[in-house]
Amino acid sequence: MGEDVSLEKQDLRLFEKEIAKQWQSCKQSIRISEFQRDQLALLFRYREHVRNGRALIDVSKNTANLRQKGLVKLAMFLWEYEVSYMYLVNSVCHILILNGHDLFDLFKRKYTISMKEIAEVDSSTKLKFLKEHKFGMIIREQDRKLRNKIAHGGYMLNDDGRLVIEGKDENIGSRLIALLEFESKTEKILTKFVDEEFK
Repeated sequence: MGEDVSLEKQDLRLFEKEIAKQWQSCKQSIRISEFQRDQLALLFRYREHVRNGRALIDVSKNTANLRQKGLVKLAMFLWEYEVSYMYLVNSVCHILILNGHDLFDLFKRKYTISMKEIAEVDSSTKLKFLKEHKFGMIIREQDRKLRNKIAHGGYMLNDDGRLVIEGKDENIGSRLIALLEFESKTEKILTKFVDEEFK
């Protein structure tokens, strides 16, 4: 599996431009308070995620077993994708919804409104929704495929800690670092508008 290419400066500028456009539209509506309230309500979950991540790092440091270290890296990648990355996806989806775009939950057969409802929509539907509304630049397709392989057991972890998928070595450490860097860049852009509005 190939690695996702980090966001180029042009893509970052495009992301910032599209977020600015959506955010300006949100500011003209009282619904912006819904966004703030839902974001704050999710802080506890995020803090819990950070504590769990630190615990995994401690486990990794305290073991000499290479296979166990490999398992910790797998767990950290899943945590990062499922929590931090999907939090970014959900936030952008929510801004789009506040601006009148409809995200339909196929399983519950209804349109979503709150962050809680958005979080319950399957990720493929949300990613398609983002692509349809000019936010395809934040979709991590290769990370999504890697996440699915790990979550569904489609991998082999050797005693030396090497991750093998479809007969090829996959450097989970470098994939995790790339995902963290991606999240850092995009979240700075996204939260800049929230900070400016509510500081």
